[in-house]
Amino acid sequence: EQNELRRERRLAATAREQHVSMDQIAEAIGDVSGTTSRIAVGADQTQHAAEDLRGLAGRLDELTKRYQLS
Repeated sequence: EQNELRRERRLAATAREQHVSMDQIAEAIGDVSGTTSRIAVGADQTQHAAEDLRGLAGRLDELTKRYQLS
């Protein structure tokens, strides 16, 4: 009977540890998901900035051509 009680206590302790571990895994997955979303937003902003710079470079090229000496 003592051995069975010990086994039941160990089983209960193991179940609690697994529950805590599952909570930690779920939290980590949420963190990864949030980070992935922020990276996607940053990539989108970078793309828009690159497009803006490309447009400005084209405009600057047009303006400098006006002032080239022949």
